[in-house]
Amino acid sequence: WEGMRFLEDSFSRSELQQDNWTFDYLMIKDNDDKTILATFLTSALCKDDMLPPAAISAQVEAKRSAGDSFYLTSRVLFVGSLLTEGNHLYLDRTSLLWKDAMHILFEKISELQETHNASVITIRDLEANDDEMDAFLIDNGYFKTMMPESHHININWNDKQEYMNKLSVGSKKHLKRFALRHESKYELNIVTNPTEEEMTHWYQLYVNVKQANLALNTFALPYKVFKNMAYHKRWEIITLKIKPEFDKRKERKPVTVIFNYITQENYNAMVIGID
Repeated sequence: WEGMRFLEDSFSRSELQQDNWTFDYLMIKDNDDKTILATFLTSALCKDDMLPPAAISAQVEAKRSAGDSFYLTSRVLFVGSLLTEGNHLYLDRTSLLWKDAMHILFEKISELQETHNASVITIRDLEANDDEMDAFLIDNGYFKTMMPESHHININWNDKQEYMNKLSVGSKKHLKRFALRHESKYELNIVTNPTEEEMTHWYQLYVNVKQANLALNTFALPYKVFKNMAYHKRWEIITLKIKPEFDKRKERKPVTVIFNYITQENYNAMVIGID
């Protein structure tokens, strides 16, 4: 509920059309009032080259930069949203009615597609190896495409050394070479009540990463989202600064910022900015 309220506050009443999303919530119950299916859907303006290879997006972005900001864009109806990860579809597969519930979902999606004038429907982040669901969706006119991989770590250690002991030889070498040997040069901070100046700098760090990464080509998140993150109890902001003895710049600003969403079970690093 808190996560959805955050999204609704962040992607409404905005000046740019790509920063306004519509939200729909759907629950399907049987005659005994038992929930068989539940999900939420968002409608948003998206780039048609969101998933193709980065080389294609680079060519398309050149045309957008030349003056047509909305070249090759379409309104997409998502099960889920552009700023959430994981399976957004609750479905009671033990129920004999689960396929009936899915057919009702398809009908409602068609209605919403017409209502929101969407040209693409996406049901995101289903299990990759669910042959029964794959066949069911294909029979109903959908096709399957792979999304970029997520990175999940189960926290089953108590300190750094215990964590190191669980790594493979190759991973241990990689960690030592690229992270631990530089660790002493940085200071880490969890920031609360940031200033407007700090948030402006963080946003620029995010834009740095966004502009350099076309593998998942989306519109940039609006500044409003970052302001909402900064003052929301579920979001935690981590910054890295280079320590004074290693940083010769006139102004010692963070070189990395990470925006993390916290739930009861998971710590989700959602957005990163880097100098």
